[in-house]
Amino acid sequence: MRVRLKLLAASLFFVACQADSNYGNSELFSDTGSSSLPEGYVVVEDSMSNAHEFMNLFNEFCAANMPRLDKIESAARLYSWENLPAEMANMVSPADPSTPFKGWYIPSENLPVMIGITETVFEGEPAYGCSLAADLDGNQVKGIAVKSFPDAKLIADQTQHGQRYRIWQGTDYIYNLTDASPSELTGVSLSMMWIGEI
Repeated sequence: MRVRLKLLAASLFFVACQADSNYGNSELFSDTGSSSLPEGYVVVEDSMSNAHEFMNLFNEFCAANMPRLDKIESAARLYSWENLPAEMANMVSPADPSTPFKGWYIPSENLPVMIGITETVFEGEPAYGCSLAADLDGNQVKGIAVKSFPDAKLIADQTQHGQRYRIWQGTDYIYNLTDASPSELTGVSLSMMWIGEI
């Protein structure tokens, strides 16, 4: 099971990218009728560091909408996110080329990020994933991320090829944090996966 989770998490890995412009605001999903965040996710509203901003974007677009990938696609259209260029999408998409994948970048002066969604089959069940990546220190993001899923259990923490992979199993989701801190580089990806029927 551990190896399969590692492979699944690795298939969602994204690398950091740089871009410029502005990303959308949070009004689309902030009304009281929006879906609730899983496992204690809280959107930070104070003046924030880039790591806090990263978590806000993850919570706003991935966590608040999973496993409904169509809602994330709606946000991409509403905010006019830029599709990832073909070569970049190829670089960050799942390892299996037959796995459906869509990716965009959300440009911002402070923190440009890439977001990607995928729908696949895992052990005979449908699986839905959303990932966010940015050029940040993974250790800073980890300190904030683990507070967002306090009931999840750490099931893997491995370093391989200059990257650190950490996987948590929650009640409804699998979370993966991959970063380049072992190489003393920046770059982090945070993913969540829902396995099963919606």
